Parts: sequence; structure tokens; C-alpha cells
Amino acid sequence: MSTPSPSHSETDRKSKKSLLKQLARDFQSLSLRQLQHAVQIIEDKKERDAHLAILEEELKIVKEKDEYIRKTKRSSHASSSKLSNSYAAKSLRMNEYYQPQPRRTKKENPKETRVDLPHFYGKENVETYLD
Repeated sequence: MSTPSPSHSETDRKSKKSLLKQLARDFQSLSLRQLQHAVQIIEDKKERDAHLAILEEELKIVKEKDEYIRKTKRSSHASSSKLSNSYAAKSLRMNEYYQPQPRRTKKENPKETRVDLPHFYGKENVETYLD
């Protein structure tokens, strides 16, 4: 067997070094992409959790409104003449800002009078009949 020449071994070493460098760059880019993907997943989860919290809060508010409406309906059926204090206070507060619509005034338009003309069925000379 022959021994490799120094120039051939050097090119081999250079190609191995360039291959190792390329592998290192690929590994770094791969790990960077994996890290970015993991960060994106975490951010998406946080966003979903925040959205879920907002929806739960809205559901809680809707349930409270529904319960309030049920209570006011029950109290109005039980005693229709009495209003609860909180409802009356809210009603008064709304009335402070309420401005009723202006009343419509009726415009008097003169109507045409109806004139009934005589029936001319079977008459041959209508002009003499009108005179």
C-alpha cells in the first residue's frame, strides 16, 4: 500500500473541517428553529389562556345579569306595585339622562272634496242631461 500524499491528506482535512463546520451551522439553525417553535407554542398557550379568562369573565357577567333579571321578574310578580330600591335608583338615574322624542304635530292638509257625478248608463245624450 502506498502512503497518502501530504497534499491529499490536507484536502481531506480541509473537506472534513468544512463538513464539520456545515454540520455545526445546520445543528445551530435546527436548534434555533426548535427554540423558536417552543417559544411560539408557549406564546400561543398564553394567548389562549388570556382569551379563555376573558370569556369566563364575560360568562360570569351574563349570568349575573340573567340572575338580576330573574329576581326583578319574580319581585314584580310577587308585588307589582313595589319596586326594589336598586331598580328604582337605577330607573331614576336613567331618567335624568333620558330625553323623550319631540312630539309630532299633525299637519293640516286640506282634503279634496268628493264630488259624485250622476250615473249616465244607457243615456245617449249626456250633454243635454247635464244641462
